[in-house]
Amino acid sequence: MKMPSVEQVELTFKQFCIAQHISEAVDIKAYYDIVYDSMLIEIRRHVAGRSRSITVSMPDGWLEAVKERWLPKRLLKRFPVKYRDTEAEVFAAYPELHIDPLRGRKGPMVYHTSVHKDWQ
Repeated sequence: MKMPSVEQVELTFKQFCIAQHISEAVDIKAYYDIVYDSMLIEIRRHVAGRSRSITVSMPDGWLEAVKERWLPKRLLKRFPVKYRDTEAEVFAAYPELHIDPLRGRKGPMVYHTSVHKDWQ
């Protein structure tokens, strides 16, 4: 058996920097993680937006999803797909609005036009 050739390689180190302008409404915390022997930097920011509950209807299991996608229409009439409804919370975010939520107000009133019929 032939041994693979081994060559010596010299590695160099490069230093990289990430710079970003951060507004004063950002909360920054730095931790030292002893498990990974590394620094952890946490950046948090409040984002203006609104929450809304919606109902999502989906097939009740993988077999119902296969029936919905692949069964011919004539068989779907005989074996209809069973659906289940699930409540979901959606959040429409407006990150371009620079508002400081820590000043004691709930936020501005924002008027917008929606093209989706359920968001009016």
